[in-house]
Amino acid sequence: MLSESKTEISKKQFTESIFDLIINKKESSKNFPDSIAYKFVFSKRFTEKEISVLNLDTTKIDLSEYYFLTNQKFLKKPIDSILFFIYFKHQYGDQLEKVLRVKKQNSNFDLVLAMEGGDSFSNSISTEFINDSTFISTYTHKVGDIISSKNNGKESTYEYYCDSIISKYRYDKSLDLKVLRIDTLQFSKQTFYRDNKILWSNLKAYSKPFNFQGKEYVWEYFIPNYDKSKGISYSQNLLENSSKKVILNGQTGGENYTETINNLYEINNLNAETKDINLDEFKDISFYNSVKSGTAGEFTDVYLFNSKEDIFEYSEIFSGYNVEYESDKNRISSMAKSGAKEYYFRYINLKENKKDIDFTETIHHYFDTIFYKKSINEKIINERKIVLKEFENWKKYLERK
Repeated sequence: MLSESKTEISKKQFTESIFDLIINKKESSKNFPDSIAYKFVFSKRFTEKEISVLNLDTTKIDLSEYYFLTNQKFLKKPIDSILFFIYFKHQYGDQLEKVLRVKKQNSNFDLVLAMEGGDSFSNSISTEFINDSTFISTYTHKVGDIISSKNNGKESTYEYYCDSIISKYRYDKSLDLKVLRIDTLQFSKQTFYRDNKILWSNLKAYSKPFNFQGKEYVWEYFIPNYDKSKGISYSQNLLENSSKKVILNGQTGGENYTETINNLYEINNLNAETKDINLDEFKDISFYNSVKSGTAGEFTDVYLFNSKEDIFEYSEIFSGYNVEYESDKNRISSMAKSGAKEYYFRYINLKENKKDIDFTETIHHYFDTIFYKKSINEKIINERKIVLKEFENWKKYLERK
């Protein structure tokens, strides 16, 4: 990144991505307007407007299908060569979909943004544009019932089961999608009521068993004793499937978790990337952290594999924004952006053991100026302001070449 010319950086800075322009980056059926069902004219399954804009083939539309084209905008402003239309599709009695029609010069395609339907609205789809390259779609089937009741119905325990399919995509500036991975998630949730008030609610989720580095593992996700006034605390663990030994303990707290109890069945935090991050020939695990990421880039929490203990351990120095390890310089680099014209770079220069920090360098790049700091044990030992010349190489200002 630092070897790019100033001209190349400037082009990136002043070019807004589709992600920057998307108005509603997160969609679910909970955001459907209450009156949307009444907007359908059930005496007409579509009008000339839907036929024209959506290119409907009326000979192939099922009798249970209804279409309603909205005036809702997908982007804050139009972009060249691509048109976007948002419409609702009603079918199968109670299934309602919010769909994005993407029209290009030579092709059209639909992207379901949200859906609800099925018996007692047991099926749903929620989606989110995570950053300027990642899109996630979660399909969920939910079944529930009261499993016990006593004291004339004043106390009851309710339990439901869910199966979720979580699809992660990479998308480009033309909104073309490429599947990165598809995960499945199964879980159950028990809720205890007294006088129609929730006293406690526990949730446990397990992924399907999978093979990793020669062994079979399973993800466990546990939320005990939900208290809405205090937020949600949870643990996210990786277990050996046979022995149930915890080899990754990902504890966290309610203040960092933003989901509500009503949409826990849409969780996608069990998605994890596996690769050899510190180049020690063992695969490590990183999690996308949606809370810390925001719009500044992709923040990942990294767990390095300890081959002696056969466990994964959280690594603060390898966690961060867009982290890369440069083995030839034995340093960790990371980059985050703030707005369209600011970038922040951090370089953690390691000692030979790859664990202890030798010194840290930070660069704040704003327009044609960089602000450089070097620190040891959080104490600044070198600080300067540098006005860059055109096509100047930033790397010459780093002390470990």
